[in-house]
Amino acid sequence: MTGGEMNSTRGRYRADGYCVSGPLLDESAIAQARLAAERVIAGCYETGVKPLYRNWNLGDPPQSLVKIDLPHLSDCMIQRVVSDHRIGEWVAGLLDARLVQMWACELICKFPQAEPLLAQDGAVGWHQDDHSFRHWAGEICTVWLALVDVDTLMAPVRYVEGSHRWGQQDAARFFFETNLNEQRARIGTPAGAAWRETTAVLPAGAVSTHHRFTLHASSPNHGYVPRIGLAIHVRTERAELVATPEPPFHIPDLSDPYACPVLTDRPLTAAQGR
Repeated sequence: MTGGEMNSTRGRYRADGYCVSGPLLDESAIAQARLAAERVIAGCYETGVKPLYRNWNLGDPPQSLVKIDLPHLSDCMIQRVVSDHRIGEWVAGLLDARLVQMWACELICKFPQAEPLLAQDGAVGWHQDDHSFRHWAGEICTVWLALVDVDTLMAPVRYVEGSHRWGQQDAARFFFETNLNEQRARIGTPAGAAWRETTAVLPAGAVSTHHRFTLHASSPNHGYVPRIGLAIHVRTERAELVATPEPPFHIPDLSDPYACPVLTDRPLTAAQGR
């Protein structure tokens, strides 16, 4: 990506609260990561370490949406992909940051729906990541890495443009609920703002990146193959952990290079050093 292209992308992120990249990872890396993700979904853990959380296990009734937290602890290939420096350099350029460190990730799989016009199973409800990340102050964002081609039928992430400027919306915490229209009505739209939705169609190996306040959701998978991706949560040098009244679901150990790998750590420039 040229400097001009990155400036344009950076401008879109600042204006809209999200942006997309072209493919950042090569086909071989993505193919290996997809196989690793399928292993973890099936309950096969290469490292012998179980994920922090999963909402479905092999043998349970069929589940349209599978969410697995910290899958990189269970598989070395997933760990290599979520710590890839090419993702780190993309985020550093986007946010004009020196340090990019992953502190958590999630494996998300949506299986195709048999009745695409009726079923809402597999939808991810409208939410802001900030509700789950109150133990972070400062600059964090989520990088959604596609492990398969995600076209308009395969539940691309839906964003509300500019919603990161609305501040925290108390009702926007519907991750596991499926009626997106009802949720939109409950969240509402601030005076003078407009609810404008866009979708992040991505080829495998590309990412969409969004701000902690950006409203986002996704529909059921109406395609023909599982929609598999990794939500990679990163922080820059402008973020720090803070105490919260209630303990968070996961407190990262930033000193652990496997659990919380540094994707890029650029040298200080003269201007940054002043």
